[in-house]
Amino acid sequence: MMTDAIRRQVCVGAGVAATVLVDGTVAATWSVTRADGTATLTVRPLRPLTGAGRDAVEAEGAALLAFAHPDADPRITEQRPGCDPP
Repeated sequence: MMTDAIRRQVCVGAGVAATVLVDGTVAATWSVTRADGTATLTVRPLRPLTGAGRDAVEAEGAALLAFAHPDADPRITEQRPGCDPP
């Protein structure tokens, strides 16, 4: 579930960004890049992530990197809400 404001950030043109759910609602987008033996998960919150929500996102992100890139050094970064991707 997502608000119209979040939908406009997630659904751009014909594409849909990879999303993070917290308590059943879209809370962030994410992407993975790999370089020099490191896999980096970048989480871009669409609203502030706090407490248990942030901890759950980090735990799931670590599990994703371990599954998708088991031979890489994992790194998780979080952009401040509203920042454009690099």
